[in-house]
Amino acid sequence: MGGFFAILLERGKNLLVLSRRRDQTLVIGDNVEVTVLEIKGGQVRLGISAPKAVPVHRGEIHAKVIEES
Repeated sequence: MGGFFAILLERGKNLLVLSRRRDQTLVIGDNVEVTVLEIKGGQVRLGISAPKAVPVHRGEIHAKVIEES
């Protein structure tokens, strides 16, 4: 099993940095999976499997949701 990982400190939080290849998965907690679907140029397509009760937003959408509440 090869790969790269690092833990960085960003704004007082730990940031885990991982390398993943196409079709590889990252598991968060017990019920969220993030899978690399496609890598093309500078873009990565991710598939996210999570329960409906878990909100999943792109970063810029999440910022707007927080701002509006």
